[in-house]
Amino acid sequence: MGILQCEKCGADATYDIQIDIQRSPVPHLLQSYDAPNAGEVVFISGLLANARRTLSAVDAEIQKISAAWSYVREKRDTLQNSIRRHDSLLAPIRRLPEDVLRHIFYLSLPGSHKQSSFDNILVAPLLLTQVCEPWKQCASPRSGCGPPSR
Repeated sequence: MGILQCEKCGADATYDIQIDIQRSPVPHLLQSYDAPNAGEVVFISGLLANARRTLSAVDAEIQKISAAWSYVREKRDTLQNSIRRHDSLLAPIRRLPEDVLRHIFYLSLPGSHKQSSFDNILVAPLLLTQVCEPWKQCASPRSGCGPPSR
């Protein structure tokens, strides 16, 4: 087992394998087209067998780390989604008193004031009723969506 340290936070991360990369027993052959002799074939075969075993262990460790990464990533995404969904519950617009909402809805009605920032003033009241059920109820004619009382 080995230990690595995160470059950002310094936390220890362990892994279960020892990765030894052997030096070539025949570096001179790597620089030429010469064929290895019988003794060198034995050394090369041993090196390749060790390297393949180590590579297989490294691949297995990568699989474990990938599975752990996926699990942690999924948990992170779930947590982030929960934060985002609950964060919206604290939006100031949710705490507007009903009379303020009614006034906003009134101002979006045709003829309630001279100019509107809406492209199509007839669409504005309808859009506001589609935000949520409380807004729909507040904007309905039965709720008294008229000029604010003074």
